[in-house]
This record gives sequence, C-alpha cells and structure tokens, in this order.
Amino acid sequence: MAIHKLADGPITLVVADVELTEGKYGAQYQITGTDSDGVESRVFVSTKAFTQQLGRLKLTPEETLGECLHFEQVKKDGTTFTNINRARPGQPTVASVQAQRAVASAPAGRATGMSVEDAAALYGECVEAAIAKFYGALAAEQIPVSAEAIQSAAATIFIAVKGR
Repeated sequence: MAIHKLADGPITLVVADVELTEGKYGAQYQITGTDSDGVESRVFVSTKAFTQQLGRLKLTPEETLGECLHFEQVKKDGTTFTNINRARPGQPTVASVQAQRAVASAPAGRATGMSVEDAAALYGECVEAAIAKFYGALAAEQIPVSAEAIQSAAATIFIAVKGR
C-alpha cells in the first residue's frame, strides 16, 4: 500500500476506510482508498484539518466511506492548509479527471462500505461494549458517566473495528 504525502501533490481517493490514529505529530486521521491509478493509497491528515474540512462538506468521518474526495495542500502567506473537496467525474478540473479514474478503478463493494443495517447492528454492539467496559468501572469509582461519554466511547470502538 502506498502512503501519499500531500506535500508531494494532490490526490483523489475513493475512500474505503477512515481511522483515527496517533502519529508522529499527534492525533491524525488515516484515510485509505483507491487512487486514480487503481493503487490502494493512504493519506494522513491532522484531526483539526480533517474535521474542519468535513464540517464544511457536511460529512462525518463515517460518511466519507465510498465518497470520492480530493486532498491537497495549499500555501498562503507562509502557512500550509489542507483542503478536501468532493470530486466528481465529468468536470474539466484535475480533481474530476482523477475522480473519474479513481471511481473506475475502485474495487466493487469495498468503497461502498457497509450497509446501514450492518452499521447499525455493529454500532449497537459497540454501545453495549462501551457500557459493559466503562460504565461499571467508572460507577464503581463514583465517577459520573454521561450518555455523551458512552456515545463517544461507542463511536471510538465502532471506528476502530468497522474495517474488520
């Protein structure tokens, strides 16, 4: 699997997996997908840049599965920014040409992710695991546990195991 550094230029991927990892410079997202040459590639993006860009696109990390996304770095006033855009075939841009090739070379089924029913079932298991693992232990220590904490733990577990 190729690791693409955005400093080397833009890349368009049909996203197959998104995982929160700990990297050399702290927390970051590892995005895996098929590039325009049909090669399974991996890109690393800081959590701040990734969540800001996905917020602009009105997507969550889980919703990027199967999406064709164009990643690039731009420099402005001495600062480097990461831009992420949806890429669609058929427009006269570098991103759309790469998108057309990436979509054509993506393996069938893998880029589409799991069905809603499968995701819901898996998430239900993650909620149960979060409650079983964390709620009892924290309650025993008299540490209050909120619904948001359980939801966050379940989402973390879901993201970690969804690609199995």
